[in-house]
Amino acid sequence: MYYTYNTPMSIISYNYKIPVEYIDTTEYRECFRQAFRIDTERILAEMKRIYPQFDEFEEETKDELLFDEPKVNEIMGDILTMTMFAEPFREFYKRAASFVISDVPDIGLAILLAYDFFRDFHSVLVEWFEWLELQELDVEENPGEKRKLIEDLRIWRNDDQLDACKRVEKFIASTELAVFFENSVPMKKLRERLWT
Repeated sequence: MYYTYNTPMSIISYNYKIPVEYIDTTEYRECFRQAFRIDTERILAEMKRIYPQFDEFEEETKDELLFDEPKVNEIMGDILTMTMFAEPFREFYKRAASFVISDVPDIGLAILLAYDFFRDFHSVLVEWFEWLELQELDVEENPGEKRKLIEDLRIWRNDDQLDACKRVEKFIASTELAVFFENSVPMKKLRERLWT
């Protein structure tokens, strides 16, 4: 669902409105393509142009090649932008990155989007983005702190990050957002999987 107004949630093109369930790599890749809104028809045409013998490839190989790296990188950047100000996400990224001896958030995010963690991480993103969406819809009725959070998220998105990040973290620590993080079942499940 795309929004027509310019809010933090209107810039996120990750498709958090879909269910993500898979039992094998083919289903995983299909869920991934849907979540990242990959135009498979365009990619397929491009692959056939690059590889004239594409139709002769094994089915698994053809399926693996239906990937749009620039679009995935862009959306991963959006996900990081909309999550990095929250300590639980920074912890998730750091922990996941540590599996490959790193602490780089981008690497942690890539691991969380891989086969082993994607289903659980998607559930966390669904809950998180829906919560942010509710805050945006509620902001007109609840000016003040919530409006400031949304404004700070806009600033965060527009790269004037340091002060906005500090204000958002203060808001998180002092409001119902802290309760959200404590009560989130998907976050608890992902935390359990990452730390056991």
